[in-house]
Amino acid sequence: ASFVDYLYKNWKPNKGIGLSIGYSILDGDDTSLVYEVLSKFNKAPDIESVLAFEEDEHFRTYHFEANSSRSVNIHSLGALRAYGLSIDHPSVKKILHYLNKTKISDAYWVDKWNLSPYYTTSHAIIACAGFANSLVENSIEWISSTQLSDGSWGQHGATAEETAYALQALNVWKQRGGKISPEVIKKGTMWLEAHNEPPYPPLWI
Repeated sequence: ASFVDYLYKNWKPNKGIGLSIGYSILDGDDTSLVYEVLSKFNKAPDIESVLAFEEDEHFRTYHFEANSSRSVNIHSLGALRAYGLSIDHPSVKKILHYLNKTKISDAYWVDKWNLSPYYTTSHAIIACAGFANSLVENSIEWISSTQLSDGSWGQHGATAEETAYALQALNVWKQRGGKISPEVIKKGTMWLEAHNEPPYPPLWI
């Protein structure tokens, strides 16, 4: 509970939060993620802080951002969903349209903050499962079909981080009524249990 209180205490109404209390720039990514976390503990702050990062066609990370971020829009969607906005709300529709437009091969997303499409795509599935299923149904198939023969996942060879992303997405999809092959989850879980120790290849940009 102390971590939750720490986040709540450092939230700035109508502005949100940044990556640390010693960093002056607030951003849409941390704001959206922290909003969703606090909402799970019945301490949701003001949704206006999330909406403050809304642009004409997407949600931004920072003011004057040159290139938009898929993951920031996915996390903004998660925050708006946690607040209780419907799928027909204009801000929600804006994000869904943006994600549909930026989807690659109608299957997955990549982002400027992480080298792996499993990070962005898994977060999209988590945000959309049971809410906007049609947007991510092909993404579920993509994750299942790209599992490596040993049960792992990885854009350039098996990694624990990417395998964890994939398993998290598949399990959330299953929990919210989606169909997943038990064998896919079983193989992935067994591999991750045996390969969850560092070193971890750097994926963050």
